[in-house]
Order: sequence, then structure tokens, then C-alpha cells
Amino acid sequence: MHPATARPALSSSRPEPATALPDKHHEFPIFHTANRADMETFHTPFERGLAVLQAFSEASPSMSATELSAKTGIPYSAVYRCLHTLIKLGFVSRQEKGCFTLTEKVLTLSKAYCKPLYGPAVIY
Repeated sequence: MHPATARPALSSSRPEPATALPDKHHEFPIFHTANRADMETFHTPFERGLAVLQAFSEASPSMSATELSAKTGIPYSAVYRCLHTLIKLGFVSRQEKGCFTLTEKVLTLSKAYCKPLYGPAVIY
């Protein structure tokens, strides 16, 4: 290969992850882990999906992908991919005018946590 067209050697070290800090516009910081060892097993798409789920609230039960992107700080295209996956899995539904809302399936996520707290029902 001609020296002028040679590619630079790839660095084996990974860049340090970005650390997003919450501000008045972004309630859900992504890339909150700055520890390189944690980043080896950290799964950003999963974190983003959870942030999208957590963005819904009693005050905001229905939002567009643009609103979710603004609220979470996650790029629009990534939010849209998360929403597509969450719809296919049954956790989110698409409403009129491009808005999205949670389905009752999200309650299944809390069942394993709540059962030990309350124990089996006692019938007298």
C-alpha cells in the first residue's frame, strides 16, 4: 500500500464515555456510568429503553417521539427505535396523531417485586 493512502493504526483503547448531567430539560441522563470496567458490560440500548419507559408519568401519559427525545435527551432516531421495539413487545401503544402511551403490560414488570412485599393473600 502506498504510504500516502495508508490508514492510521486503530487504537485499542476505548474513549471515555460521555457523562450527561441532568438539567432542567433532561430528566433522564444517559451514559451515567463513567467507570470503564462497568462500560464493558453496560448495554446502552437497554438503558435507553428503560429511560423511555420512565419518561411516561401521570402528568405525561401520552407523548410523541419528539417529546420523549426532548425529555430523555436521547436522539430522536434512537427513541423511535425503542418505541418500535416496545410496541412489538406490547409495553407501548401508538395513539392518534403520533403519540405513544404505556400499556397495562408494564405492570408485569413490578409483579416480581411486589409479591414478596405483600406475601400471599390470606383468606378467612
